[in-house]
Amino acid sequence: MNSKQILADSLEKLLMKKNLDNIQVSEIVAGTSLSRKTFYRHFKDKYDLANWYFAQFYEVTFGCITEGLT
Repeated sequence: MNSKQILADSLEKLLMKKNLDNIQVSEIVAGTSLSRKTFYRHFKDKYDLANWYFAQFYEVTFGCITEGLT
């Protein structure tokens, strides 16, 4: 699993407990073996990570739906 996905998985777990506005980057990183430096290498901020995560989710979800239609 790559660093982006590891960070996204950590964010997903935190989102089950609280709103994105109440989550800090330090909490996202604490749920991984990665550093804040690695976080900022991939993402501008937590909102950038959330956008990437949901884009991946929709790509997989709608990709499966469109494959079933063809």
